[in-house]
Amino acid sequence: MPLYEFRYAPYVWRLLNGVFCVYKPHNKSIQSTRRSLLSKLCDDLNAMECRPARELVHISGQLSSGESLTVETKPSFADNPLVVGQRYQPQDISLTIANNPGFFASGVVIAFIGKAAKKMYDFQRGQHLRVYEIKGRFGFATNNFRSDGRIVEKSRFKHVTDVHIGRVISKIQASHQTLMFKTMGVDLKSEEAYEMAAKGMIRPAIRKTTPVIYGIRLTDFSSPDFTLEVQCINEFDEFLVGLIHEIGLKLRTSAMCTRLRVIRYGPFTVENSLLLKHWTCEHIIDNIQTCEQLLKPQFFEPLSPVLSDPTALSDHEIFLETLKKSGEIIK
Repeated sequence: MPLYEFRYAPYVWRLLNGVFCVYKPHNKSIQSTRRSLLSKLCDDLNAMECRPARELVHISGQLSSGESLTVETKPSFADNPLVVGQRYQPQDISLTIANNPGFFASGVVIAFIGKAAKKMYDFQRGQHLRVYEIKGRFGFATNNFRSDGRIVEKSRFKHVTDVHIGRVISKIQASHQTLMFKTMGVDLKSEEAYEMAAKGMIRPAIRKTTPVIYGIRLTDFSSPDFTLEVQCINEFDEFLVGLIHEIGLKLRTSAMCTRLRVIRYGPFTVENSLLLKHWTCEHIIDNIQTCEQLLKPQFFEPLSPVLSDPTALSDHEIFLETLKKSGEIIK
């Protein structure tokens, strides 16, 4: 898009309509992120050429005295930026945020702006999979399970190997995948449960349920540090950092979360997200066009209870075998 088109603020204002993706920094609340976005957008719009102030039509003279009426235009103080403030202000922009990773976390945040702000609730009802990259460290326990908390315990961790971690997270995944069917109200030993499992991972029937983990795997292990990739729905930051603490206890040691990052939300990944330095009108409008190509109608109104995300379907065959061996699903 030619640069001269971004010099006239009313034209840019009309283009700020749709969904875009930003990368939320670490130790920044979602409210602060929203305020920063609005502030940067308003600064950019006010720096451009704005529409001229409206003029007030003033009629002077009296017909009763026989004087002729004179009509003149004067600047309207009710529309003067020096009186009412800058032309574009944060409260003028409709901006909604689809997900809240939490203060400690960083990563993908989906925002809806303009007339599309109302579509945020439809997108949330789609129950899309979120993927987190969680880094942990063995040997320490803190009062809030995070690295920024007060250390309350130190323990040995030399006995922990990647094989041990794999066994623990496999059990956690199996327990949560049985919970997946309970949120749908389906009997685990029924034919219906088997047919649903054969199609892939199942989204919860309602939006507000307990957190459900669809997949968890170890991506890196360099003792005492390790990295997990977790696929889940209806989670929150305290649940995820508590998961690291739980893994430490099951391995007969302690563990704390050192980093929490959203790397995927539905069709959006970190590659589609705008960094803080790119939170400008020009980059956001370009990102809106990119995100519109990723969104499909089923992301707002799912046609089936089966998750269509490629990351969610990668392990469903292994999941079926696990359920068969455990006898929880009988065909």
